[in-house]
Amino acid sequence: MKDLHYLFWKKWFRRKSLYEKINRPDVRFDAVRKYIRGNNILDFGFGTGYFVSRLVNEGFKVIGIDISKDMKIERNKSMILISLKNVNYLKFLKFEKKFDTIISSEVLEHLNKNELNKVLRFFFEWLDDKGRLIVTTPYNERIEKTVLCPYCLKWFHPWLHKQSFNERNIREIMKRHGFLIEKINYISVFDLMNLPSFVRVFINFLLSHFSNRGRIWMVIVAKK
Repeated sequence: MKDLHYLFWKKWFRRKSLYEKINRPDVRFDAVRKYIRGNNILDFGFGTGYFVSRLVNEGFKVIGIDISKDMKIERNKSMILISLKNVNYLKFLKFEKKFDTIISSEVLEHLNKNELNKVLRFFFEWLDDKGRLIVTTPYNERIEKTVLCPYCLKWFHPWLHKQSFNERNIREIMKRHGFLIEKINYISVFDLMNLPSFVRVFINFLLSHFSNRGRIWMVIVAKK
């Protein structure tokens, strides 16, 4: 059992280290920023608060919602951060007005189908009729790649992802909840490299026309 524990955590931390190298919130923020509409922003699944901080520094009014074991609300002049125990509590939230833009970056893949339905219904309810929903999610991820916990003997995804998305199923899901996708862009492994911008643009252009290899994230821009 000791050897099993050692191999498990060795594999876990190796993947965790790789994840931290590619989980570049700055790259995702830059990909999202150009599609933001209006000034009243919801960041759903704010996590470390990277997006919230960047948006507040740019003068946006921001409300952040995240799922946590502790229910709490933090407020200041520029933002409100709300922690909920689970998505079932979304139905109790009320706001002064609807949001110009709703952002949800690296969140949907952590939700099961029932949770996803509740979250998208919440987005539809609180997005302004002229507003914009911006989502990022891993692209065409193979979530069947799992690791075994040596304690509970259950298999799970290393980063606890429950669903995988591609162009086809994300369009179907969004349409089912009343959204029309305006644009799908991609973030590739080359966007994470220290390359001249014109090189990245050229490589990504080739990828977009001839291959989907190297793509890490989808950036989905939708409206009602």
